[in-house]
Amino acid sequence: VPGTFGWDDVGDFASVGRLNSAREVDDVTVIGEGARVFTENASGVVVSDTKRVIALIGIKDVVIVDTGDALLVTTKQHAQRVKGAVDALKASGDTDVL
Repeated sequence: VPGTFGWDDVGDFASVGRLNSAREVDDVTVIGEGARVFTENASGVVVSDTKRVIALIGIKDVVIVDTGDALLVTTKQHAQRVKGAVDALKASGDTDVL
């Protein structure tokens, strides 16, 4: 079916940053109401639902997902590999954070 609309395969958190309402702090896309992010010479995506301060200094293309019980830090290049971490957590019985 032909169409004139944008498409993004939401396969990782870098995609989420492109699709959700977010604010920009320098070159960092910040998602999360009340997210407290400081940047200096940094770029990437931060998704946070905590009040914890996240400071990014001199780091490029980072993806940070901060929740009450887990913290994910990776790069946009490796963001598609999160499934491997999820599988490892399941195998070790740490399913309470999934």
